[in-house]
Amino acid sequence: RFIIGNAASAEVKGLELEGQWLATDHLTFNGSAAFTDAKFDKFLNAQCPIASDGTQEDPTCVDGQGDLSGRQIERAPKVELNIGADWSQQISSNLNFDAKIDAYYSDKYYVRQDFDPNGLQDAFTKLNARLAVSSANDRWEIALVGKNLTDELTIQHAYEVLSSFQALGEGRKVFLEGTLRW
Repeated sequence: RFIIGNAASAEVKGLELEGQWLATDHLTFNGSAAFTDAKFDKFLNAQCPIASDGTQEDPTCVDGQGDLSGRQIERAPKVELNIGADWSQQISSNLNFDAKIDAYYSDKYYVRQDFDPNGLQDAFTKLNARLAVSSANDRWEIALVGKNLTDELTIQHAYEVLSSFQALGEGRKVFLEGTLRW
């Protein structure tokens, strides 16, 4: 069953860093990092936590009387990293070329508040890329785009309704993109 409630208190501490470097007139690097410690200070009468073997951690926990005090908040990875590069160059008097690549890393986290192992999203890395040719006057652009090139299937939601199931995010996508401005 679904139990909705508010934690009495929680504390989120962390550090975020972000930077961008123009290495040359054509090449830019960017990156960001987040280090987060997000825990419930006090959260009584919460969902009963599930142990790694699928049973309740505390056999006496019934009817949403669990204690999540001191536990990590769901959907709050301890580490997230982004890095990327962008190369832009005029290749003729009428054409521009742009190439971008970026990677996103996330540490493991739970998507379910009851810490059920079926709701544990393992650490993952996703890679994206984009190659584009455009007119010098910016009237049109054609791009080859790749999203999640590492084909990481990540858990968006996980439920227990008659049996456990997960709703996964999109896998690898590669597509051609066209833009026309008038």
